[in-house]
Amino acid sequence: MSDLLGSGDITPAAGTDLPTPVEEPTMSPLMHVVAPLAAIAGVWLARKVLNTMYETTTGRKPPQADDPSTNVVRAILWSAATAATAAAVEVAIFRAASRRVAPKA
Repeated sequence: MSDLLGSGDITPAAGTDLPTPVEEPTMSPLMHVVAPLAAIAGVWLARKVLNTMYETTTGRKPPQADDPSTNVVRAILWSAATAATAAAVEVAIFRAASRRVAPKA
């Protein structure tokens, strides 16, 4: 049975070229503080821009989910659009922050 499962030996076969492990870059401790704050600010700014664009385009305030007079479909679509935009902004900011790696000692 142990022959079927393998002996646990992970030595590569002769003549194979396996990639060597690469050390993962690490973010500096400062970026662990700055990145979330930048993401919060970026998402806040994106929501302000979206709300302004909605008001400019439609002439009305953006739909509020807690307003009973708001059409449910309109509220859901607006919530989905703002959530998708916020997620995209957050991913972009965290990706940009992760490119800033800690200097090697």
